[in-house]
Amino acid sequence: MMSGMMMDENMTGGDVMAMMSEEEVECVQEAVGDEGLTAMEAMPIFLLSDSMAMVADCFSTELATSLAVAFTSAAAGGLSAESSACLMNFYTESGATPPDESDPAASIAYLFGFQLCLTDEEAIALAGGDESIPLPSQLKCLTAQVDQEALTLLLTSFPELLSGSASPELLQAMQQVQVASEACGVDLLTLG
Repeated sequence: MMSGMMMDENMTGGDVMAMMSEEEVECVQEAVGDEGLTAMEAMPIFLLSDSMAMVADCFSTELATSLAVAFTSAAAGGLSAESSACLMNFYTESGATPPDESDPAASIAYLFGFQLCLTDEEAIALAGGDESIPLPSQLKCLTAQVDQEALTLLLTSFPELLSGSASPELLQAMQQVQVASEACGVDLLTLG
């Protein structure tokens, strides 16, 4: 029933339910009951994140992706059309849930992919106004000069660097990232 329809931060749970298949709505209703369903339908979408997470197994991939974009948009106070489209692609390819933190390389790659979809203003809004975060424009500059493998290697290998047992590949990656970060105005300590 979704057929590529985009959601936005102004929608309610009822708007979402209207776009869901009959099977998806029935699944949600079975999970939360009639009263829960009625309550979800009345809520603004930005308040639905936790409720929808409880019934995520009821959703098609397309719906889950659209919801992830809508929740991100709501948290940012709105997203540009370009950012929304980029996040739709990103969430479709990478999943709407970040990887487990036990895999630092995957977590960093996910964070970078997510950040690269945003404008600087959107990223700051999602960070609660914290302007000290690495901005998407800085990360785009950095990734244009250093391949992501070198960057991920560096960001996941701080213990090796600190212990003095860095491999030649790690030292080379560190040098590339250091030169690029200076050119792009990125504080390396805020990346890892």
